[in-house]
Amino acid sequence: MNNTFRSFVWKDIGDIERGRPTLGGEMPVAVYRMHIYSLRNVLEKNYGKDATKHILVEAGWAAGREFCKNVLDLNLPPESFFSLLKQKMAELGIGILEVEHADFENM
Repeated sequence: MNNTFRSFVWKDIGDIERGRPTLGGEMPVAVYRMHIYSLRNVLEKNYGKDATKHILVEAGWAAGREFCKNVLDLNLPPESFFSLLKQKMAELGIGILEVEHADFENM
């Protein structure tokens, strides 16, 4: 097995239409939770709660960074950026973004 470190990049997701021609790109939340909770359980058992939290937070940052670079337009002004982010999060079923207050002048 190759132990060379390689960062996650967007292309690792692959061609979903080609890889799942019958099932498509959607997955029930229960299946996602089964995967993430079992992964968290194994990580906690092997590395402890603190290390697991660190690993999952770091993975979230990596996913968010790639999502931002590949799905969003980083050149938009803040107001337009958040509008696009809200739209993409809703389209992908990630969640409903609500920004209650933002100081766009000082971002």
